[in-house]
Amino acid sequence: MDTMAALNAAFWDQPDAADPALGFEQLRQRYWAFSEEKMTPEASGNAMIPPIVVAGWQLMPELVERDVADLLLRVRSDPTPLVHALERYPQTVIHGDWKMGNLGIHREPARRVVLLDWAVVGPAPPSVELGWYLSVNCARLPVSKEATIDYYKEALAARIGSRFDEEWWRPQLELGLLGAFVQLGWPKAYNAVHAEDEAQRARERDELAWWSARASEGAKWL
Repeated sequence: MDTMAALNAAFWDQPDAADPALGFEQLRQRYWAFSEEKMTPEASGNAMIPPIVVAGWQLMPELVERDVADLLLRVRSDPTPLVHALERYPQTVIHGDWKMGNLGIHREPARRVVLLDWAVVGPAPPSVELGWYLSVNCARLPVSKEATIDYYKEALAARIGSRFDEEWWRPQLELGLLGAFVQLGWPKAYNAVHAEDEAQRARERDELAWWSARASEGAKWL
């Protein structure tokens, strides 16, 4: 979390360093990547992921409260309100795919994080980076999601000093977590039904409950 904060702090208020006009990832692209418009045409091909994305989203209304499902499906279909809401808050440059498979720790001569796969770098508030990390690594986090958020928040605040403000931290966090559920709700729904063992299905049901609560919190800032 300290290294994530260090990267985000290094480009604080400098989102143009990853200007989408130069080919970097736009916020809208992040939320559109798993949309029905994008995935449905690909679901009949040979790739493994698109059919699971489609199936997961079809299951979502059966697994979460109706208002949450409606919110997710609406934002998935048109992320413009979410993007505009996130753009109201401080921007930085994010790696965009901060997951365990892209991470290593080089221990000698000094400990440092090695971060691979820079394909989706772009401008965003810091919560977009953090939300993706929490969602994609949900089964491998060494501490709770709440503790992870606190670690990141403290590290970011220490690095940007007086520029940190609770007035923007809370809304952009809740919006970023809503966005992460829009990005990665589908595997949670799919595995809540189709995972091979009950322990995994139960874990995914717990995931859906946690992220549903976060989505409801984020909705008020749209």
